[in-house]
Amino acid sequence: MFLHLNNYITHQAKELQIEEVLSQLSVKRETKQYHIGKLVIVRWRDKVLIPCGEYLAKLLLEQFENFRSGRTIEISDLIKQCVTCYVTAEGYDIAENSSFSDQRDDFKLYKDTFELPLQQSCQNYYLSKAKEWENFTDSVAFIENVANLMDSEKNLAKLLMHPSTVTVIEQWAAQALVADKVKNLKLSFKSHMTDEHFNGSELHKCYNVLKLIDNGLIDLVKDYETYIIDYTTKKFGKDFNDPKIFVNVVAEAHEKFDKLTYQTFDKHREFTEIMDRVR
Repeated sequence: MFLHLNNYITHQAKELQIEEVLSQLSVKRETKQYHIGKLVIVRWRDKVLIPCGEYLAKLLLEQFENFRSGRTIEISDLIKQCVTCYVTAEGYDIAENSSFSDQRDDFKLYKDTFELPLQQSCQNYYLSKAKEWENFTDSVAFIENVANLMDSEKNLAKLLMHPSTVTVIEQWAAQALVADKVKNLKLSFKSHMTDEHFNGSELHKCYNVLKLIDNGLIDLVKDYETYIIDYTTKKFGKDFNDPKIFVNVVAEAHEKFDKLTYQTFDKHREFTEIMDRVR
């Protein structure tokens, strides 16, 4: 019934072509005046959406808790439809394939009702995970855990939330779990960049987490640059001054690391610039 009424009212409000009768009146009114279509939406928001918000937010958070505890998520489609009603009430298109980054500041009703309680819930959950993982000594293993958690949280947000939340929930996780480590510790990735094996898939996960943090890529970039220099130096061996060997080694290294940079670091500028520095 809630969804039926929401769809009916928003449709009617958009279709109404009545002129702004109130604005044509010469009599001054103290109350705020709306176009009749806007008035319908405002009344629907004030009398139904806002009063129902607390209950829906509680139901939403319960589903996040169920998922994190390994329990079944219930009525996810219905919850998502109800949640997105709070965006349509503000007059925005909620097509799944649209970009919402430029409009997020306008989603006040949606953010106040659902995102703020969810953010607090996420912060508490991430702090508990940080304590659980506090004894990790391998930077890659720790950040890989964070990356897996981020993917899980994003998938859950896709099921239950408006698409604009999917992009911010991973930022919450990265900031809560990794930002302090980037700031206060030197992360090391050298053990995953060796002559025997380059752990591209794990390092790619690290990259996806660290790129969300200010100056988060510094240690990863430094270790990758060291790896390139060490690899190339060993390839030269004692024949550094041999022009033929020099050209062949440079060509081989360029092909190898151009491919690695693309596959592992999405050709991010900070990694492609390494190749220019070491040539």
